[in-house]
Amino acid sequence: MPNHPQPSCPRVTALLRIVLLVLGGQGVIFYVLHILFGSKDPVFAVFFDGGFDYAYFHHGAQAWLAGRDPYGVFGFVTPPLSLLIPSILSHLSLDRAVLVFVCCNLVLVPVSLWWYAHALRLPRRERLLLLVVVTLFIPAQECMRGGNMDGVMFALLVAAFSVRHRLRGAIGLAASMALKLYSIILLPVALRRRQWGFAALTVAVTLILLLPFYRLWPSGLHAMIARNARDTRVFSIAPATLIDSMLGGPGNVGKGLFLAFWAMTFAAALYRDQGRELSPRTLARYIPWMFALPAQVYSYEAVLALVVLASIVATACERWLRWEEYCSFVGFLLLGIRVEQATRLLPLPYEAYQFFWKYQEVLPSLGVVLIMLGACLSPSAEASAGGLRKDETREGIEPATAVEP
Repeated sequence: MPNHPQPSCPRVTALLRIVLLVLGGQGVIFYVLHILFGSKDPVFAVFFDGGFDYAYFHHGAQAWLAGRDPYGVFGFVTPPLSLLIPSILSHLSLDRAVLVFVCCNLVLVPVSLWWYAHALRLPRRERLLLLVVVTLFIPAQECMRGGNMDGVMFALLVAAFSVRHRLRGAIGLAASMALKLYSIILLPVALRRRQWGFAALTVAVTLILLLPFYRLWPSGLHAMIARNARDTRVFSIAPATLIDSMLGGPGNVGKGLFLAFWAMTFAAALYRDQGRELSPRTLARYIPWMFALPAQVYSYEAVLALVVLASIVATACERWLRWEEYCSFVGFLLLGIRVEQATRLLPLPYEAYQFFWKYQEVLPSLGVVLIMLGACLSPSAEASAGGLRKDETREGIEPATAVEP
């Protein structure tokens, strides 16, 4: 059947208006506080670091091209395929390479979200509103301007689950795994849905992509393990931050609870998943576990949560949302709220600044927890599509297109 867009729906517009009101209102509050108290720093300076992370990739690529081990460069800790783009730009100065990469991100993230929303058959008006959300969602801005590879990851994951050809989907997922490891959790999802060929093809393509870098495997593995051992959770949106704040600080008990929560919710999501095909909504269902592990997850990785919002909007086009989906919706909103930034603009005592700095990521961490709970407590998106009202089914609304062989 043709892949026609869904008709616009008042409840969907209301849903997106809430997002725009919360995120846009936050920006207005920041500017008002900035004017009232005369702060010298730009309002969003703390979020937009002008490609700071890209320097690690740039210097790592230059070391690799010069025959040295890129993992000897401070800050470079990602799989070796992440050297590819910086290597192409290595002939440029760092400032010019950052400018090119940031400009690419500023195009890549909105275009990928548009593509994903189109795969979900969202109406044009809702797709345009989602693009406005990108401009207001702070993790998306951090991702596009921060210089890390998560914007590329966002595009690869959207491609992997939005194309109709299985081989192309496997290539997209394999490239994402070879770029940054966290998308590997989608392999158990493919196996749960009995997509044996897709899973095997993804593993094979990943090995092919990493084979030219085989000499870097030992040092790359060591660097990634060392990175995950770092304990800087004050800047992390992972559930570990929320757990540690409730326990009074990081420790082995909090680490154990965090790992247990991650594993149990992921297992519950797999257990309740009755789908058989891989579709765009498969990505939205499992993406929260990607930016929930390891214990240190910087907020720019939450750009992936835009996929969750788009899926919720698509579901609202088909039927009334369940409480689990509202749970994920609230979690998305919390991911975009930055209380600590407002306190920077207020004339507060030093102790108050310290308090808000120490617990700056607790609300986003709670948001991640709510998204995970919403996903693991709800049935798979494909199964829930059977809950459409009869009048909607007669109008020709169909589940999202699955990946075809």
